[in-house]
Amino acid sequence: MQQRFFVIGLALLLLLSSASAQFYIMDRHELSIEVDSIGNAEINEKYFLLFQNEQQLADFRQAVSQIGVSLDDWREYDERIFPHIGLEKDLIVSGISFVEEESSLDFLEITYTLKEPIMEKKRETSRVIDYGLKAKFFNEFKDGPVWVIPEGTSISVQLPRGVEINGLVKPESLVEGTNITWKGYASGNELFLEYSFFKQIASFDLSKLISEMMQSDLFWIFVAVAAVIVGVLFLKRKRISGKIESYVISHSDLGGGDED
Repeated sequence: MQQRFFVIGLALLLLLSSASAQFYIMDRHELSIEVDSIGNAEINEKYFLLFQNEQQLADFRQAVSQIGVSLDDWREYDERIFPHIGLEKDLIVSGISFVEEESSLDFLEITYTLKEPIMEKKRETSRVIDYGLKAKFFNEFKDGPVWVIPEGTSISVQLPRGVEINGLVKPESLVEGTNITWKGYASGNELFLEYSFFKQIASFDLSKLISEMMQSDLFWIFVAVAAVIVGVLFLKRKRISGKIESYVISHSDLGGGDED
């Protein structure tokens, strides 16, 4: 009987050990959204993980190797791990990697882009384009009529340099220059981020024009035509000079007009 209990206890111990090996803690979740001058975005999500033993870490390394960049398999492995901006059909994944840090928490990193701009044009003039955030890409953070950024999650939006943010960003955020950060827990009835992008005035660059002409296949044709024109002018220089002189004399007081 004692042997039987020993076997059962050993089996339970192995089962608990196995379960413990698969259980890790997600410490925090960070999203970074970098917006370019026409409203496209590159998105980076980091899931910071706390492993309680070496077996958990080894198991996760194996999962990274087996799953690769399959979003469906990652969500099946851990329902918390998936791109939170847009739907899977809206994005292109450029990489999923596991980064191990000696002095801080290890993290799983997903990098992707959206197939369409994350910003939409609100107004445009000859000098300024007003952009606004497309709320449809943030539906993962919508709870009924309320926008909610949960505890432990932060969203950072880096706008192009030189833009001007219009109005108050909602929900309440930290604004530093052109960088906006929502840090959970945060909530609000409205998701609002608009800014003005000022168009650059085109300038004429002579050296660039010359450089582009020299690299053109038509450059030597231009040189040949110019040489022909210069040669003709040189051969007919006396006749041209005489015509110019006659024109000047006939249209000046030296043209021999009658005196009063």
